[in-house]
Amino acid sequence: MPSKGFNTTYQRYITPEEAVIFKREDVLKRNKIKYWKKHYSFFIIEKDDYEHFNKVSRHARKIYQIKAYLDNHKKGRLPKTDEQMEFYNKHYKLIKFCEPHLHYIKTIKINPEYISA
Repeated sequence: MPSKGFNTTYQRYITPEEAVIFKREDVLKRNKIKYWKKHYSFFIIEKDDYEHFNKVSRHARKIYQIKAYLDNHKKGRLPKTDEQMEFYNKHYKLIKFCEPHLHYIKTIKINPEYISA
């Protein structure tokens, strides 16, 4: 068991003031993750995903709807068929928003309860 004042996340000793700040930030993260799990239960969100998911959380529902397309989309590449182009035009703003975050969006796991057969 680590001694008093040792923070395992930072892997160093911290002052009591730093401990208060760390605890406050950790509680805020846990509460936000709990909120996301409740409202965006179709994604599996862990504590490690906090920084990345925070950037795309405003559009999480829309991203879920077009995630299958985003998994195959490459930045800057236009679709080839007319149906794909129509879909691309319909969701243009969301796709452009997602392009900087595509690497993370492709790694988000979908809750198996929400996968339709």
